[in-house]
Amino acid sequence: MKISKADIGFLLKNLLIWILLNFAFNLSGLWIGKLIYAAGFNSLESITNEFVKPILIQSAVFAICFSLAYIFLQNRKITIYIFTLFQLVVFHLIFFLNLKSSYMIHFETTLDNWGLQYLSNNGQYLVDILNIYLPVEGIFKNGVFIPRNTGLFYLQWIFLVLVYFGGLTWLTTIVNKFFFNKTISDKTPDSGIAEPEDVN
Repeated sequence: MKISKADIGFLLKNLLIWILLNFAFNLSGLWIGKLIYAAGFNSLESITNEFVKPILIQSAVFAICFSLAYIFLQNRKITIYIFTLFQLVVFHLIFFLNLKSSYMIHFETTLDNWGLQYLSNNGQYLVDILNIYLPVEGIFKNGVFIPRNTGLFYLQWIFLVLVYFGGLTWLTTIVNKFFFNKTISDKTPDSGIAEPEDVN
């Protein structure tokens, strides 16, 4: 499929908006968490590993999912949401693959497990505000991580992060329409590809 300059511009604008919003929300999450619980607030030990790296990983996954979906799917309205759908599948795959049935069903994995690392790098500081009131405590033994409450772990590490990504992506489409919709549509009337306003 031929991709026009307008399509590339549309992809880049959505990607830029998504990254900036994600950055802003995570920074806000850190700030709000510090305001709410200043006494127990833990400053980042490494800004690169705990803030920059996760943002870059999330941005890269979003860019790949969105770009591939835009190129290969005919229904352009859903392409920007493919990222959230991808994350939904991967998150639940990680969760269910690490459920153990000894004694009672619970989540259990090693600290260096790729799945736990992936979930950690997709964590959101805005969601972490809930952890102030409902901390996800865990058992750490011989490099193994076992949350004491699997349901609470699922809520904060899986469900709410997916809700966050869905809301972030929806907000990206709103911001894109507000700032760029008219300009983009004026450039692509005869491109043979669905106009960008149809994507959202």
